[in-house]
Amino acid sequence: IAADRPELVSSVAWHGSPVSYWSGPSQAMRNKGGILFGAWIASLCADFGNGKFDGALLVDGFEKLNAANTLWQKGYRLFADPKNESGRYLDFERWWGGYVLLSREEIQFIVRKLFLGNELEQGLLRLEDGAKVSLGNLRKVVVVHASKGDNITPPEQALGWIPAVFKSMEEIVKSGLKIIFYVDPEVGHLSIFMGSKAVRRQQNELLLYEEAFAELHPGIYEMKLSDNATIVGGVYRVEDPKHILFGLDFFERDLEYIRVLCGKTDTDMYSRVNEVSKWFDDFYGTFISPCIRPCINEAIAEAIREMHPLRIEKRMYSKQNPLMKVVEVCVPWAERVPRIHEDNPFLIYEKWMSENISLALQSYQKWQDDSLALVFKTMYSN
Repeated sequence: IAADRPELVSSVAWHGSPVSYWSGPSQAMRNKGGILFGAWIASLCADFGNGKFDGALLVDGFEKLNAANTLWQKGYRLFADPKNESGRYLDFERWWGGYVLLSREEIQFIVRKLFLGNELEQGLLRLEDGAKVSLGNLRKVVVVHASKGDNITPPEQALGWIPAVFKSMEEIVKSGLKIIFYVDPEVGHLSIFMGSKAVRRQQNELLLYEEAFAELHPGIYEMKLSDNATIVGGVYRVEDPKHILFGLDFFERDLEYIRVLCGKTDTDMYSRVNEVSKWFDDFYGTFISPCIRPCINEAIAEAIREMHPLRIEKRMYSKQNPLMKVVEVCVPWAERVPRIHEDNPFLIYEKWMSENISLALQSYQKWQDDSLALVFKTMYSN
């Protein structure tokens, strides 16, 4: 909306949002997509869903990006400290497990136009009514929250659009646009949305400090935040004594700073990926999709969705499984078990073993990601 009808929007906040889809370092999901020849996979999944794309497929893909956390750390943290971790674990799983269904048109638009075509950054994106969406139309305030620890939307994908859209600082100043970005040093992609209290507090402050942004002249600014506003200075709220004061400092940047931060993008390579994807997608849509669609109705599609491993796992550990009644009966007894002292040799060995399991899974993840990157570059590099 901000790029299509800028007069309707006063400010925009992008938290972990990819805009420059071709930018950034090698990514496992992007490499997998290129190796499998692109968008036709999304069309195939939508056909087996009777015109609906199952969000559980996306969640499964995200979880495979961090095998150590998915297969071990998440469960270990829960069982190591069930009293403190159970609430957080359940809150996250209820949110993370609320799989949405996308229509065939939605997922095809996202994959074809954005992830593979990168049309938003290039100013080529058009809506159904033919209206052209250009980031050059942005006005007033754009706040970008990115993180170096985000392996799904790295800072390069969140910020790379700035030098791609605006060729000079004069263009930004003339448009009256204020681009304010904050790069967290370590939090992950999901933490930007609903992670630590510190991250949520930062997001609240970003939204509340419109008065601070109003004092800035049009341009590009990097924002630094501090837990102690009395030391850092800047703008902070004082009307609520219980509110943790949050200091803000703004540092003026230019396009060259963003270019250095984002690095160089091999646009030729990703253009080839897009062309290959279009060919396979057209072939699938012309010859294969018409054979699959008549064989799938809503009942079959729902059965396929219910057989997804993530949904089966949730049902196994829910009240739908009668065997879990035994676990429910044992909960009061487990809560009365005294906590083991930190110097207990068995607990020390347990933590050592947990760390080594995590390291082994992380090593496997790195080997897998490096292998995917090598295959991807072999297929599409000059």
